[in-house]
Amino acid sequence: MKLSRKQFQKARDFILMNARMIERRLFDFYFGNGNAEGVYHAVYAYRNTDGGFGHGMEPDTASPESQPLFSIMALETLDEVGYLTPELILNDLMPYFESITTDNGGIPWMFQPKGDYPCEDHFKTVKEWAALSTTAPL
Repeated sequence: MKLSRKQFQKARDFILMNARMIERRLFDFYFGNGNAEGVYHAVYAYRNTDGGFGHGMEPDTASPESQPLFSIMALETLDEVGYLTPELILNDLMPYFESITTDNGGIPWMFQPKGDYPCEDHFKTVKEWAALSTTAPL
């Protein structure tokens, strides 16, 4: 589907007025003069000191806690724009994933949120077992 200039402007304005910085940087990467480094900085705004990602990386929760799913989303976003390098994976991302790997070698999908942050109901009843959906992409 090809958008008219007016339709594109409306979509751009909607993103600029409503989207998080990460979506705005991705929009700029694909349709403006943005670069992968801008996307990297937007993604890393969600990073915690333990190396994982939180702070609403997934918009259905406002929890700042690192979560495996959010960390994989960060990895996939950086890969999407061509910013993912072996050094970044080994030095920045893998230490977090290694720290949360279960005894059977898998990565949990999510951990039960510890804080009282707003989130959708499906994040309130999390089972903390290793999942193929989070382990396989790694």
